[in-house]
Amino acid sequence: MKNYLYSVIAILLLAISCNQDHATLEEAQNDYPVVFSVRTSTAQVSSPVLIYVFKGDVCVKSLLLSPDREQMTVSLEKGVYDVYAIGGIDDQVYTLPIQSSMTRESPISLISGIEHHELMHDYQSLSVTKDGGRTVAFSMKRKVGFVSNIEISGIPATATSVKVSISSFYPAITVDGNPAGDLQDYVVELTKQDDKKWSATPNVALIPNTSANPAITFIISDGNVTKKYTYAAQKAFSVNAENAIKATYNVASYNFTFSFTIIPLDEKNEQDITINEDEGEEVTEDNPESGTGTGTDDPTSGSGSNGIDVGSIYKTCYVIAKSGNKLTLLAPKKFTCFATIDTDYSQEVLIKNATKDYSIEGGSVSWRAMHRAEAEYVYAHYLEINNAFSETDDKFIEGSSYAFYDENAASTNHYKRFKLGSAEFTSFDIIDGTILFPVTEVTIDSE
Repeated sequence: MKNYLYSVIAILLLAISCNQDHATLEEAQNDYPVVFSVRTSTAQVSSPVLIYVFKGDVCVKSLLLSPDREQMTVSLEKGVYDVYAIGGIDDQVYTLPIQSSMTRESPISLISGIEHHELMHDYQSLSVTKDGGRTVAFSMKRKVGFVSNIEISGIPATATSVKVSISSFYPAITVDGNPAGDLQDYVVELTKQDDKKWSATPNVALIPNTSANPAITFIISDGNVTKKYTYAAQKAFSVNAENAIKATYNVASYNFTFSFTIIPLDEKNEQDITINEDEGEEVTEDNPESGTGTGTDDPTSGSGSNGIDVGSIYKTCYVIAKSGNKLTLLAPKKFTCFATIDTDYSQEVLIKNATKDYSIEGGSVSWRAMHRAEAEYVYAHYLEINNAFSETDDKFIEGSSYAFYDENAASTNHYKRFKLGSAEFTSFDIIDGTILFPVTEVTIDSE
């Protein structure tokens, strides 16, 4: 009887042991090797490459593919994953997100004072199964454009400083490859090569705002007077493109001409513009990027007084033009008051009724629609205006249309609208619901 009991116990122990071995084997079979590799058809892959593996909303692995490795193998359990690869990232240049709190929208930001590397990115969806689907090849694509060379000839010998400012670029990229952070201008100081030629070869990588055309501003100083000229490019910067600026300052004919060249791998795009020298705006050195020079209707002529310049905030409004001690102010508030009607008078009544109870510090004012030159200024600078209107929810939105008064319109109805984010400033007929950002003029005490 005792031997029988021993036999039963042995059999039970063996069964338990077999079940445990089987469970261990099943658990091991839930993890499968996955091979990650990177490639690019346009250039050498930027190294090192960070690989972030998400399952649902959780980053389950953060991997580093070092420059000396073409691929790496890791184990993942069965399931569906989103995998992001970012090339050219290291913690000496970028502030990296922490895996435990990482999301797809987590920014990878430049450390202050450092320039971007040649960032590349790719995304792959991965399904790990028992039967396969465990090889992921990333096809890396550039997320930056380059400013390679800037050259200006014909500069007067009296010039002591020449700068170029280009708007606007992002300081960061998210884990899922989208640009992030507040838009910033890139400013470069040129070096004098001879009596008339100034140049710079920054060869800098930048994350462009591909949804808006940049403004390129030349700032020239002789030590006493600083003047600037701004050109609104007809095409947005693109990634994977080399951008060069070649300009000529023609004193004899009072013209300032430059070409803006974009050289992607598969195309070449050139833009030219001529700006009259005497329409350049004088600026102070502590605010060289404010305002613009856009032609004979330039609303920003006139230098500052009392510390108030174009691009500054005065009584919660944005200064879009200044002439002597007269300011043209853009309200930080929008109204929807237009209708599809064909008389100027009717539109003016709608504006007056909509804005009658809206005032600024110091009393009530008379509001009107932007004139064409003012609208062109807003078109070129709406991102800076949005940043300045930090305490209001009313912002200019790309793709939306905004009203202005077009004195050049060849019809009895001069009220038109322009659309932000279009290839160039163009007027369209007013439609119901067109948004008005009103403007007004005020006079300030002179110096």
